[in-house]
Amino acid sequence: MDSQISAWGRSNRNEKQETHHQHWFWFYLLLGAAIILFTFNLGQLPLQASYEGKIAQTAKEIWQGSASSLDWKAPGRFELQHFPLMELITALAYRLGGDTPLMTRLPGAILASLSVPFVYSLGREIFTIPRKAIFASFIYLTLLPVLSYSRLATLDGAVLFLILALMWCVARSRRDLRYCLGAGLSLGTLCLLKGLGGVVWLGIILAFLAWDTPRLLSCGYFWGGIFLGCAPMLGWYGAQWHYHLQSLSFPQALDQFFVTLGRNLGQSQRNRSRWFYFLEIWRYGLPWLVFLPAGLFFAWRRHNWSWAKLVLVWLGIYLGVGLLIPSTSWSLLPIYPVAALAIASYFSDGIQLPQHQAYPRFWTGLLILLAVMAIGSTAYVGIFRIGGNFLFLTMASLALTMVTATVLVSRRDWQFLLILFWGSYITLFLFLATPYWGLDLRNINNFKPRETKQTMQVITTDFSSILTTGKPPAIAKFT
Repeated sequence: MDSQISAWGRSNRNEKQETHHQHWFWFYLLLGAAIILFTFNLGQLPLQASYEGKIAQTAKEIWQGSASSLDWKAPGRFELQHFPLMELITALAYRLGGDTPLMTRLPGAILASLSVPFVYSLGREIFTIPRKAIFASFIYLTLLPVLSYSRLATLDGAVLFLILALMWCVARSRRDLRYCLGAGLSLGTLCLLKGLGGVVWLGIILAFLAWDTPRLLSCGYFWGGIFLGCAPMLGWYGAQWHYHLQSLSFPQALDQFFVTLGRNLGQSQRNRSRWFYFLEIWRYGLPWLVFLPAGLFFAWRRHNWSWAKLVLVWLGIYLGVGLLIPSTSWSLLPIYPVAALAIASYFSDGIQLPQHQAYPRFWTGLLILLAVMAIGSTAYVGIFRIGGNFLFLTMASLALTMVTATVLVSRRDWQFLLILFWGSYITLFLFLATPYWGLDLRNINNFKPRETKQTMQVITTDFSSILTTGKPPAIAKFT
């Protein structure tokens, strides 16, 4: 196939070889930058009680138990939620480095860092210009929610990695059917981790292919790859169903499963409004996500392109499900990769305007607003001595970045994007040196670990109290 549906569609052999080398250069550069950022100061904070306690407790029991022991599984519990993959990986990390906060968070952080070059690879598949893929990767890398939440010992880092691997394999399978097996493996593993939540991603990829490449849905190789990849997942849930049917009747097992599912969904609905997604995006998505509406409008106007179809289907279905079932802030993480793709495409085309045409005025207006906010925050932190030197340096770096970007965009210099990329990276690096990178973790019921031979230190962070007290979060110990 020689039609140019992506940045790989070159007809000249020398150009193909050059493009191949450039791809791996950017892939490893992004991977290195992501690993540095995602693993820096990872063990500074004690474990979060609400989120990290369960995985850490289960992993510790697996680590301390025998290889054949299943004491860590709750007796009589109908385990149709997810396969304990992260718990097993964390237990392996404990064997290598002990049960420290660093080793507890390291597996998820590594998987999350792998998702960054996969954003680039996905961009190379759906964009015809490699620059857009590079921009999308740096936007995704410098999003604060992705960095902060993925560094915690939760499923989020693994889920982001699997989602991007799934989307890359699906995009790649449009011209190479061998990647259908990779799509199936990614989807199956995602269902093992998220249970029925993985079905949403099956719907997203089917809707995207039905709109963009409908011929693939009638291809036996595609469905064969999906089925073979999902076979381990089907085997896991089938074995569990068979096991529990030995002690429960079929109606009892089905009723217990739906009661558990309904309880989880109902719990997530109690404290969530319909505006939750928008509030969370504007709360932690600065500076990039202020340009998301413009990026979505840009995608809508170019809905005949593959990248626009993916953006609209991905965001439309996922946010639609989220509005029906409001959930915690972690459920927002899967929208950040596709948001980065939309914003990157919008900026990439925007900086290519003719020389006599100025950049959109709202670019300058938004950056001026962000610069004023950053300068005010820096002054507030410095005057009232809140958070120590590193927090002041973080705010000063953010203010300098916004001011410089504002000056450059007013002069119609496209390098304001480079300043935003590099400045955001340095600002986040400084922010990770503070004890506040865990963000606000008040929206989940507290988890109390069961008693073990060793002490587990957990913490609940109230991010909103930082600016009022200027003190690090309190620590609660469970023995």
